[in-house]
Amino acid sequence: MHGLGILMHDNAWHPQILWYLMRNDTNSLKTIMRMQAEVGAERRMVRLANEIFPYGNLLRSGNISD
Repeated sequence: MHGLGILMHDNAWHPQILWYLMRNDTNSLKTIMRMQAEVGAERRMVRLANEIFPYGNLLRSGNISD
């Protein structure tokens, strides 16, 4: 995704991609999180929280394989 230049697009932030970045490319994930915290972009952080945390709960419960 870096090579395609689309990692910073909102639609690239699928929960599985973010989980991958959390495990393999924390620098890119930090950049994404900084973008989410920008003034006026608060809705983005809410979107990530709503999409990521439920997915994480499913992983922990064993309903989705990692």
